[in-house]
Amino acid sequence: MVNNSMSVPKRRCRRKAILLFLLSYLFFLLVTLPASLLLTHLPLPQNITLMNIRGTLWQGEIGELHWQGLSLRQVHWNILFSRLWLGMPSVAVSIHDPDTLVANADIGWRGSWQINELALSIPATALQQQLPYPLPAQVEGTLHLNIGQLRFDTAQCLALADAKAEWQSASLQTPAGELPLNSVHASLHCPRHDTLELNANQQSAALQSQLTLRLNSAGTYQLQTTLTPGGELSDDIRASLEWLGTKDDLGRIRIKNDGRWY
Repeated sequence: MVNNSMSVPKRRCRRKAILLFLLSYLFFLLVTLPASLLLTHLPLPQNITLMNIRGTLWQGEIGELHWQGLSLRQVHWNILFSRLWLGMPSVAVSIHDPDTLVANADIGWRGSWQINELALSIPATALQQQLPYPLPAQVEGTLHLNIGQLRFDTAQCLALADAKAEWQSASLQTPAGELPLNSVHASLHCPRHDTLELNANQQSAALQSQLTLRLNSAGTYQLQTTLTPGGELSDDIRASLEWLGTKDDLGRIRIKNDGRWY
């Protein structure tokens, strides 16, 4: 009887050891499984192409990413284990493609998507190529965007904090000549869950401007701009700007435009 009573705990310990070994082995397989096998089974957007995938689920790199005319190189990711214990699976993502985009951010999910500490830099020429409509001018300079925190779901901006943008060394090459803008500063807000609002201002010897842009999740936009020509604005560009909107008694040009952005 004694031997039988002692064999039960032994069998239980043996089962626990086998179970622990199996779980450890499965975890090892998951950690070492090539990312190229995992990414092909994820519900990715249509028409997205991933090339030169290296690494594992926990840490890896996509050599090239192509989607809807956008091409990115050197996309890296790294799972943040510290966030797993907080109930928010998160990944640190970085993109280093100087010709297109340089960015760093932490992306997590807990009922809704959350982006923390986003820092993004993109040449204005690369951004112009992604616009749905052609502009009558060539933009120059570099756009920098920093966001402390952004929470959103499929169609709503749930929270947006510490979101600022700057267009450095900004200028427009127009058929009437160059329009120097210096730097353009902007802030972003979500006044409502379905609306993103951008407020920007700019000042140079040639032009001063204030702009408010509202984008709706339904695909509509509202644009209000006030342009104040400066003393160094050429006559040709001044005449071109007056065609854009209504000129008031102080010489300011007011522009209002509503439409759809997709």
